[in-house]
Amino acid sequence: TKEVSGYGTGGIGSSRYHNTMAIQNEPSKTTDGDDFRYQLWASGSQWLYCSEDPKITALSQKKSYLAVTGDATNLYNCAAEHSMGVVHASRSIVWNKPDQVFVFDRATTNKAANFKRFWLNTQKKGRVEGKRISATTPRGQKLVVDSLLPKQSKIDILKVKVEPAEDEVMAYQIRVQPKRGKAREEFLHVLQGVDRQASPAETGFLAMGKRSSHLGAFAGKTAVLFKRDLGRVVKSFSYAAPLTVKVHLISGLKPGAGYAISATKTASSWSISLKSGGKLKAD
Repeated sequence: TKEVSGYGTGGIGSSRYHNTMAIQNEPSKTTDGDDFRYQLWASGSQWLYCSEDPKITALSQKKSYLAVTGDATNLYNCAAEHSMGVVHASRSIVWNKPDQVFVFDRATTNKAANFKRFWLNTQKKGRVEGKRISATTPRGQKLVVDSLLPKQSKIDILKVKVEPAEDEVMAYQIRVQPKRGKAREEFLHVLQGVDRQASPAETGFLAMGKRSSHLGAFAGKTAVLFKRDLGRVVKSFSYAAPLTVKVHLISGLKPGAGYAISATKTASSWSISLKSGGKLKAD
């Protein structure tokens, strides 16, 4: 999967074609439906030629993974268009090398009715089975996407309808949106690249308390945890993971701070607890 390359601004330039979130804002002062600014607003796009800079708030890279968090709130607001209703927009990604990508999106608007949508491009038309979407490449490899959040969501497969660049191969799109609108929404997806004869790893949501600072998912032997609110100070939390999980990647901790982690093995799962003040150092 990759962005769709092509021509135009309001269409091909909008966020929905670039593998990122669409978040509906306050109406643009531009009401001409042919104007690219109106088209950007109508699709919930980040703005072109208007926004303040986004921020990379966390970055961690090792041989086995890459983790990065970006605060894109500024990109979705435009003072010149009187469109300033996106309270927060950020994305955290953990690439578990080589074939798994965990993606957590946070989206908050000043109105619950404003839509929030996750977009992802594919070469061939995807197939939806429950909360799993599979798309096959021309050579038989598969892109498998598990949509874990929102829990109550609508998944659609749409055809790309903009003018593509020559040799552009992305032709279809996956769209995920909640069935009921809320001012704050969280999206959690696991992407897997799967060889022709192989099967995707089992995935699932990690069990933890409703008020936990973190949430996360597992895929095969790896569990990834994300901080729900970027500004929240993490003091302690607990979660359960399947016994098959061997590697736990906990993001959103304070760089250089000390933490204590305990792991208890039960008959069916690992019980993991983290609290601040221990001897283990976050990178």
